[in-house]
Amino acid sequence: MLRKRFLGLVVVVLLLLSFLPCYSAEKVVVDKWKIPFITVLTGAIAHAGLEIQWATQKAVKEINAAGGIAGRPIELKTLDSGYDPTRAVSCMKEAVKGSLVIIGPVTTMEIRACSAIAAQEGVMDLPVSTSISEVSKVYPWAVVFIPSIELMARTVSNWLKMYPDIKSVVIFKDIKNPNWIEVAGYYNRFCKEAGVKVLDIIDVAAESLDVSSPVVRALGKKPDGLLFGTEPAQTARLIVELHDRGWKKTDHSACHPAVSDQAFYKVGGEKVNGVYILGFHIDYDYPNPKWQAFIKDFDEAHGKKGAKPAMYVMPYYDAVYAVKAAIEKAGVTGDPSKLTEERVKIRDYIRSLKDFPGIYKPFTLDKEGSALMEIMIAQVKAGKATIVTGKQ
Repeated sequence: MLRKRFLGLVVVVLLLLSFLPCYSAEKVVVDKWKIPFITVLTGAIAHAGLEIQWATQKAVKEINAAGGIAGRPIELKTLDSGYDPTRAVSCMKEAVKGSLVIIGPVTTMEIRACSAIAAQEGVMDLPVSTSISEVSKVYPWAVVFIPSIELMARTVSNWLKMYPDIKSVVIFKDIKNPNWIEVAGYYNRFCKEAGVKVLDIIDVAAESLDVSSPVVRALGKKPDGLLFGTEPAQTARLIVELHDRGWKKTDHSACHPAVSDQAFYKVGGEKVNGVYILGFHIDYDYPNPKWQAFIKDFDEAHGKKGAKPAMYVMPYYDAVYAVKAAIEKAGVTGDPSKLTEERVKIRDYIRSLKDFPGIYKPFTLDKEGSALMEIMIAQVKAGKATIVTGKQ
């Protein structure tokens, strides 16, 4: 009788154990996880790429210090795209060779050139802070960890309701980065839908230090408001030039959330106070201990001058942890003979992230491959962005 009860108990225990999560039924065969990382270390927006590199390396160091992924360390192979689509393609062609997953590229311009390469090779690509409109072309082989640009840009309608005296606007548009071009396009669309006249859409080169010509052209149109679909430092230069030429209505000026970075505040100084930032915005006071520690570490790494990570920084930190979770929970071994199926395992795990514990806040990916997060409006006050409205 006791023997039967014992055998019955063993069967129950074995059944229960079969339902418990585990790293893998098979042994990990790699000595280290080699992950390519494509970022921008030179060129017009090198400052952004360097900040992203810092976040990615920080995650790698933390994971390795805690024992790595499934007991193996990460080796990050960093490739510099140089803010050049042609060079980014070369980086991607190198990155896809034998890789389980790729982090980057950083800019929409580069992912437009590279995404199809990764998808054709069947490699999950994580350009996690780019435009979902580009990523959607190759989904599910790429996802982003931010809301869609269309959703963020739609807040221009709410901003216009705050200032009913704005009957006409001029929009500044970057000539190179598809991300900012897309933003400007949505601003144009939503302004027209709101009955606001778009007097002009003015092209601006990100690398141009003299912005007097586009500013004079804009002021000559006599707009009630201004919208910026331009790179952060260039947006600040435009605002400074506008201010110096008599435009004092900074609260009648608005831009996309990616401008809220160190370059914007450093170049703009007090002259960007009053400007609105439309879309997803980071609450730097959010009481998440890990988030507060991340902000502190970022500041210390950037000169202890009150530096704050921009919205495009944290997704790359989260990307490394998402790769860790995918490898461990999907049972990836790193066996070269299983490369194709293990790439698919990583893809399917990451594209289905739900309540993933991001460094800032948990997030879930929707069925189109972008993150479900709160959309807000912020205003620059005393040199920093302050949230002025809640979820739109």
